[in-house]
Amino acid sequence: MTEAVGDRDRIIGGGLLRLLADILVLEFKVRHLGWTMSDGNDLMRGTLLVSARQHLDSSADEIARHVHLKAVRIPSMFNDLSVMSSVKPAKAGEALEAALREIAEDHGQIAQDAETLRVTLPIEEDQPTSSLIESLACCHRQRCDELRELLDVVHPDQSDRH
Repeated sequence: MTEAVGDRDRIIGGGLLRLLADILVLEFKVRHLGWTMSDGNDLMRGTLLVSARQHLDSSADEIARHVHLKAVRIPSMFNDLSVMSSVKPAKAGEALEAALREIAEDHGQIAQDAETLRVTLPIEEDQPTSSLIESLACCHRQRCDELRELLDVVHPDQSDRH
């Protein structure tokens, strides 16, 4: 019986590790876009990127704690994590609006990944993990919606693109 619990924890930890990879890749992407965006709207860019990074930092830390508790090894090299991620690489030199639209889509993808984990992992009896995954899905969906709403305000003529 102890063997089954260990296997279950490794399966859950592996799923959470993929979610951690998504979040860390998105965090790097947000930073990269902040460094390379061609748009000169520094105030808007700075406000949004700082807010996004703070949210991602706290999400990553919480997931990493859960992965560690499940005795799953977190790779020490970013490249090893990035191959597990469903977040697409950043495009250098993008305009602010295009970059934010892409980041909104990535938040939506992470919410979808979390939702998939919630229904496929054996977490019925693991309330802390179940709550974490539900919270992450909700937060990333909300962040996606907030960014899309902001983009609709800034450029209402492009609202049909999402």
